Amino acid sequence: MEINNGHIYFDSMDHKGNFRVGNILLVNQQTGQVTFDAQSINFGASGNITLDGPGSQTIIDATKVQVGNIRIYDNNIDSLLGPVNFHAFSGITTLNTDVFVTGNVNVSKLMYL
Repeated sequence: MEINNGHIYFDSMDHKGNFRVGNILLVNQQTGQVTFDAQSINFGASGNITLDGPGSQTIIDATKVQVGNIRIYDNNIDSLLGPVNFHAFSGITTLNTDVFVTGNVNVSKLMYL
């Protein structure tokens, strides 16, 4: 089968209702998990991928990646609600280039006992 230059070589459904399209897409009916096994996923400028999680949502489209209250687009990292906090696992955050700030900056050192 071919639609819009896409090729589907096989699809199947097993006795549990699990649906598979080739080796790329699997829908597990018992868990609701959808698995993509692909080198790349292409979609048009108006399309997106939305992943719903417990209490948050991730949206990926042609213009941005949005995870919870953080939106990344162009050369920007925006907060949609509240502050943006950078916490490095090592405890050391390094900014390797000039940083320009148009608002207020508060710098503090937290001491952990």
